[in-house]
Amino acid sequence: MSYRRPLVTTAALIAIAIAALSGALLPYDRIAHAADPSFNLTSDTACSQDRCIPENTPPGVNIGDPISATDADETGNNAIEYGNTLTYSLGGTDAASFDIDASTGQLITKAPLNFEATKNTYEVTVTVDDGETRATTCATCTQTVTIGVTNVAEAPGALAAPTVVSTDTSADDYELKVIWYEPDDKGDGVTGYDVQYKKTTAASFTNHTHGDTTTDTDIADLDEDTSYHVRVRAKKGDNAGDLGPWSLSSTGTTNKKDNDLPTFGAATDTRDVLENAEPGLVVGATVSATDDDNVLPLAYTLHGPDANSFDLQASTGQIRTKRGVVYDFETKPKLYVTMTVSDGQGGTDAIAVTINVTDTPEPPSKPTRPTVRATQGNSKSLDVSWTEPDNTGPPITGYDVRYRKSGSGSTTLLSPAPTGTGTTAKIAPEDDSSTTNVDESLTPGASYEVSVRAKSAEGTGKWSDAGTGRTSAGNKEPRFNDRSSLSEANPTTKRTVAENTRAGQSVGSAVSASDGNGDKRTYKLAAADSPNDAHVNKFDINKSTGQILTKDPLNHEADCSDADENKTGGDDANCTYTVKVQVWDGLNEHRNEEDTPKVDDTITVTISVSDVAEKPSAPAVTVTSPVNGTSLVVTWTAPDNTGPAITGYHLECTGTDVPEDQCPKDDIDDAVVTHTITGLTANKSYRVRVRAKNDEGDGTWSSWVTQSTNKDDNALPTLTSPPETVYVAENAPSARQPVTLSSKGTDVAALVDNDTNGDTVTLRLEGPGAGRFDIDNTSGQIKTKSRLNYEDPECNSDGTSCTYKVRVKFSDPNGGSD
Repeated sequence: MSYRRPLVTTAALIAIAIAALSGALLPYDRIAHAADPSFNLTSDTACSQDRCIPENTPPGVNIGDPISATDADETGNNAIEYGNTLTYSLGGTDAASFDIDASTGQLITKAPLNFEATKNTYEVTVTVDDGETRATTCATCTQTVTIGVTNVAEAPGALAAPTVVSTDTSADDYELKVIWYEPDDKGDGVTGYDVQYKKTTAASFTNHTHGDTTTDTDIADLDEDTSYHVRVRAKKGDNAGDLGPWSLSSTGTTNKKDNDLPTFGAATDTRDVLENAEPGLVVGATVSATDDDNVLPLAYTLHGPDANSFDLQASTGQIRTKRGVVYDFETKPKLYVTMTVSDGQGGTDAIAVTINVTDTPEPPSKPTRPTVRATQGNSKSLDVSWTEPDNTGPPITGYDVRYRKSGSGSTTLLSPAPTGTGTTAKIAPEDDSSTTNVDESLTPGASYEVSVRAKSAEGTGKWSDAGTGRTSAGNKEPRFNDRSSLSEANPTTKRTVAENTRAGQSVGSAVSASDGNGDKRTYKLAAADSPNDAHVNKFDINKSTGQILTKDPLNHEADCSDADENKTGGDDANCTYTVKVQVWDGLNEHRNEEDTPKVDDTITVTISVSDVAEKPSAPAVTVTSPVNGTSLVVTWTAPDNTGPAITGYHLECTGTDVPEDQCPKDDIDDAVVTHTITGLTANKSYRVRVRAKNDEGDGTWSSWVTQSTNKDDNALPTLTSPPETVYVAENAPSARQPVTLSSKGTDVAALVDNDTNGDTVTLRLEGPGAGRFDIDNTSGQIKTKSRLNYEDPECNSDGTSCTYKVRVKFSDPNGGSD
């Protein structure tokens, strides 16, 4: 048999050689991967959170799509496959409530969640690990995920069987008292209860009227010395889907004739029991009743949802703690029982007893040994992490952390101590802006021992065994990435931002610097040498990322006029600002923190403001008809305009069966805000609209305004002494507040109309501020539609006064208006 030699291409040999050299020549801690993995989170369209899960979903169910990451190394880099395996882990505030598939990033339910609970939105962090060694922190390897619990319609749950005892109100009236407790599962809420009863010999139940949410009732008009079954159910409404299940029936017997009932003398009572109490202890005084007959000894029994949590001495009504029951203040601070008493002659009574669990100190347990690692990029800091210890008491409120250099005798307590439920801490600050342990800075390259103990409202636990870790050493200064080479002394770069970009938005990509150690970098804006030191005041910068941000919207036309120093070349296409960006890591060459951090690198940035077409908005138009009947007067308010100045207006007129030359399209000068259309036909309906224009185009047309020309010989309506300015107080107590003739509100400003023809006049508010007011057609009184705010920028754009402008249009039915 013959064998063929495998064919190996030159390219394959080169790839194999490079891969071999990568492993053989690079130091063990050298980064040997092409890219960091990164998440691409897509939100769940079913709700406003990243992922959603219906309430009451059982454990082990997938929550939406996986929180998966991609890794460019898996698609090859320079024709080399790294073969990375991505592993996912779960952290964050609510990590204990969920599970995750480590190989896919799939979130999984751990226990049913309740929408009606105090908390129905959860937050976790998913971290991906590609197995690579890194000298810098992987910024894209962690993704915060919010999980929303969605509501599912739920009727209330089942009630415990009620307690039923006899009670009398008169000699000939036999009643039963019924006591129950609200269900543990209230569903979407309880709005009331249904109660039914029947004789034990009857086939069907009878409804008893109980119209509220109280948990007791009396059933009257019953037979003497007769046994009845009673059952109760909770409801949130009267539909079939709103009704909870019926409780188990309880049996009660009405009193015998002429028998005096035993009585507890009250409807409710309370007792106390110590948390973690031993069995057999008395729970307060006896819950005893009295009986005027006193023929037979009274007998007591316990009922209610927590009756099985106690023992009872039936002859005295003494409640005692029970073997095998743990009384835990944190999980159930109150227990509910119903004590009943019987006199053996048909007489019974009941009392609802609330047993309060008295809290006793339960400090947290001793934590396991903490993990101690050097802080990335800081030679004088350690990161400490630990596992939350067992805790039967109240929630952990924080931890104490102590540390010492290995071999030394004294320890230092970390101050301030970590608070909350987090299980991580940092010993020594990353920069001098923090007050934590500034005077207790660690030594680079030294070994330290660290212990942790937990605290709660009920005390402080024991110290853990000491964990050991070592600080790191060495530093490389950050350098800006936008440079032709590392040796370039004065690098420059460019960024662009569109005019009118709102405050706080990014100006191009971040002006970022790389740091060989992955140290924390701080960025700052500084004035450039030229052309204008004031340019730096136009922008902000994210000091952590180097992202330049707008401080206020920039206007290409106003900010870059020919007279401005930042306008170069004399044309609108070249509007620029020049600033410097500085960066430092705050560490010296030994990776010790500097007392006064110095700038490590500087780059000059030219920012161009690009022009955006800004057309005027639509004017507010009013059209009236003069007395002559052959013209219309068009009045408008100059519209809002963020672009170049308005250069004029277009006006269009139209009408049914109107010749084109009678209703022309007019161009109007920019200084004019009123125009008379002449040559029209009397008593005919026309439509008019107006739009503004500027050097960047025609604005939006106003809505069509319909107006008839006046009838021949019809006199126009007029107003009696119309005021030009009226006043109203801000936040007036009534939304429909009348305006007044003075700021003191002493006179009422009403517009009274006159019409010499005796026509009925219609009043209407128009203009830019008309939406805020109404006018009474009979009295002419202007009133507010809603409460007005003096500081509202809609009317107080300059911060000095608040004014709305309206036009009062008055019309008669014969075409006359003004």
